[in-house]
Amino acid sequence: MNDVDLVLIHPPYHRRNGSGVIFPLGLGYIAAAAMEAGFTVRIIDGAHQCSSLRKDSLEQFLLLLSQELSASLPGLAIGIGPCTTSSVRSIKAISEVCKVVCPRVPLIYGGPLASIPGQERLFFEEFSASALVPGDGEYAVCNLLTALQRNVSLETVKHIVNPGSTIRTCNVVKDLDALPFPHRKTGGYRLSVRRELFRPPFATMVASRGCPYTCPFCISGLLREGHYHRRSLFNVTEEIVQLQSQHNVRTVVFYDDTFFPSSNNLSADIQSVVQSFKRLAEPIYWEIEMRPDILIALEPHLVKQLFHIGCRQINVGIEKGWHKGRQSIGKSVASEEIRTAIEKIRESEPLMRLTGTFILGGPDETKETIRETVDFATSLGLLFAHFYPLEVYPGTALFAQTYSRVDPLWWYEQVMKDDLPWGEIVYEGGGSLHRDELLRCVAEAYKRFYQRPAWHDQAQSQLGKPYDDIIPTVATWQDDRFALGDKS
Repeated sequence: MNDVDLVLIHPPYHRRNGSGVIFPLGLGYIAAAAMEAGFTVRIIDGAHQCSSLRKDSLEQFLLLLSQELSASLPGLAIGIGPCTTSSVRSIKAISEVCKVVCPRVPLIYGGPLASIPGQERLFFEEFSASALVPGDGEYAVCNLLTALQRNVSLETVKHIVNPGSTIRTCNVVKDLDALPFPHRKTGGYRLSVRRELFRPPFATMVASRGCPYTCPFCISGLLREGHYHRRSLFNVTEEIVQLQSQHNVRTVVFYDDTFFPSSNNLSADIQSVVQSFKRLAEPIYWEIEMRPDILIALEPHLVKQLFHIGCRQINVGIEKGWHKGRQSIGKSVASEEIRTAIEKIRESEPLMRLTGTFILGGPDETKETIRETVDFATSLGLLFAHFYPLEVYPGTALFAQTYSRVDPLWWYEQVMKDDLPWGEIVYEGGGSLHRDELLRCVAEAYKRFYQRPAWHDQAQSQLGKPYDDIIPTVATWQDDRFALGDKS
């Protein structure tokens, strides 16, 4: 006898030092839709149970997974995702365990990697896939489960990819308000050091899907075939109310690629958010992601309004400290415009936390331009800055430009044989710095940013007591941000 219709598995990935571990919201949405349709669902959060893809850690998780699958056999299907390049090692191992424990149960894959045209062969040949669900999975998964329940061939199910499919359609849910709020697990999760607002309990949310931009290094704008849709603010605040009443949530982290999609209607958008959030009976702290070209349109009075209704942090993808480099990755705003915008925000609302992310490496990058980026980062008065080597993702324009003459699955072979456990392909094209050099530059960037007395003074002032708690973690960033040292 089978205990549950659908088992959803969140594959582990290699966690960085200071990173958080959050509930897989996408699986929560699929679980809620399936349960609303009358199916029973169980989520196994491998990323919560396993923090590294090193051999010992992964083997321990796979043993636990085998035990959990045996104890609660899936009757209809196993869903695995979200699938990303950084989790392919664990996905391969998970598929092998599933075929041993549940050999007749179909394996269904979804997420970014499963949504990229040209990657189908990877799933069918390497991961024993029965079907892929590209794009939004809620309705497609329910249709798939219904077909399996009725013993109907999956070839009849629309909007999924089968081994013999010749037509590939990405699922796009236009009316996001029609979806049930995601099923959630609470307890044991934590935010990253950068995102932690120290006002628990927290929850993650999205107010939109897709991204209206197509930065050449980023996959977000290509998913859902480039379609971008937003939830109504009424629907967003209704979910916040539910989180407050059911889970006592006091902090929400919005994971939208950019919470406000454009600078054109920024003032009106903010006014709408202000009016909607004012209707909340209980106040909520929240934080958002923002592009730099939208940040520069953020006038001081708008910052004050956002802060007044609970917005406490803005995370900005600044990426480069030199203008040509920023242009090359799809962000053409000038450095001085960014500096001026940040100064205005700090003057109008000193307690608004500002953080930035920066990318080192890429076309025309040199040690001198990297130094320019780090100089820029240290001059902005950011509470946190994170530095990453430029990573190349299948499906992006950067990948096509860099690896146009190689097999589409070449990257998979590189990841699987890499001696580092993180599952990333670092850009090394066009005379760029090599990976080892870039990682050394990243370590130096962390040292320069976080060893400054000015940063420690600012962090103590803005964080208060939590400053003492985070310092040991911040110290590790200067040597091994990506946790690549020899550990089991």
